[in-house]
Amino acid sequence: MSPPAPHAQPAPHTQPAQALPNALLALSAREVLARLRSGRLDGEEVRDAALAQLASVDPVINAVPLRVASPRPGLPITVKDVLDVAGLPTTLGSLLCSAHSYSLPGRTPRVASTSDPLVRRLEAQGMAVIGKTNVPELLSGPETTNDLFGPTRNPWNTALSCGASSGGAAASVASGTSWLAHGEDTAGSIRIPAAFCGVVGLRTTPGLVPAAAFPEDPVPGFTVHGPIARDVDDALLMLRAMAPSQPAAPPVSRIGYSADLGGRVPVDPAIADICAHVVAAALGDRVEAASPQVDGWHEACVDLLAHRAAVLHGPAVDRFSDRLGASIRAEVEAGRSLSPARLAAARAVHAKAQRTDLGVLVTPAFGVLPWRMPLDDLGAVAASWPLTTVATMAGCPALVVPCGVTAEGLPVGLQLIGPPGGDVALLELGREIERVRTMPGLPRSPNWGVS
Repeated sequence: MSPPAPHAQPAPHTQPAQALPNALLALSAREVLARLRSGRLDGEEVRDAALAQLASVDPVINAVPLRVASPRPGLPITVKDVLDVAGLPTTLGSLLCSAHSYSLPGRTPRVASTSDPLVRRLEAQGMAVIGKTNVPELLSGPETTNDLFGPTRNPWNTALSCGASSGGAAASVASGTSWLAHGEDTAGSIRIPAAFCGVVGLRTTPGLVPAAAFPEDPVPGFTVHGPIARDVDDALLMLRAMAPSQPAAPPVSRIGYSADLGGRVPVDPAIADICAHVVAAALGDRVEAASPQVDGWHEACVDLLAHRAAVLHGPAVDRFSDRLGASIRAEVEAGRSLSPARLAAARAVHAKAQRTDLGVLVTPAFGVLPWRMPLDDLGAVAASWPLTTVATMAGCPALVVPCGVTAEGLPVGLQLIGPPGGDVALLELGREIERVRTMPGLPRSPNWGVS
């Protein structure tokens, strides 16, 4: 059975492509890298094109607040401000990590002397880090903003949010300041910004992409590293550089589509219509209507996230409460208030979720469109969150692919959740979405202004 047809096919977005200051910015990452490797393109020329774009648009977007002083020639990429990059501090968007000797477990305060092994793997494949991208304070909260660097803005409309916590990473790719970006995803941190910024983002299978981690993460497997790119094939290029090896993809047994997880999530009608149309056009009779049995998953995920925050960030709240924002303080307090019985129940739900076979589950990436900053209705945003916590609880990879734009010109993302190890298979399905969608080109320059 096919998913329900939309009420009306969304009209193609006809906004003309924006003029680019340098034709190199229109090339895909794979084309740039191929030309660099063959000698048809000079690495300094590519680097300088990215730096010129950074100087032009980032004073407005504020995606890359930490810059490498003298980037090496190569394919310009960015790294989320959670991994060490030699010569730069690892701040996690916190004044504590920047101005004090305080550091989080496994992270380097002040300036790192060496880069994370993941960063070194990317550099070994011809990629060059030009800077680190903005994040919320200690990665907490729905918007990419902090007191250290300020807010990151959405390149499609700079009055709107870019999501969190890999908001700076997604905005850097969407605005053309980097061809690829490293992201980190716990409960939607790659996927929500990818949807809001009209780029591709992949939450990878836990363990596929090794990197420095908190030495005693109380919820192993929740947080993963993955690529953010302009299109699916660029994401695959970065995935191959990030992961030392890729397992054989499990066969796709079935594909199900759910617009709202069986009525559990309110979804904006414009988002639902665009997603349903693209799914029907791309996947046709191969997709069935689905109502996954995920009762209690989101609530358990929220409890485990709060417990994780209390363990990892509780010491910071105890020592520097007056210097930390409300979001991280509230998350730590919530984690500390959990009873042992409730925490055990959340762990039991997590264990059951990891044994659940979802097949390939297709959903909207998020139920609301990017909102005007600052956020004034947290409840409406939180109501959409279960769409992204499903993959986190099940231990599955999840891909977000832009699938269209609204009448207002805002991007909409489609999420594909697959079985563990099915990262490449999801990217292959993502190509089919790209073939039928209507999307303006990237990069997007911030020509709307803030109003």
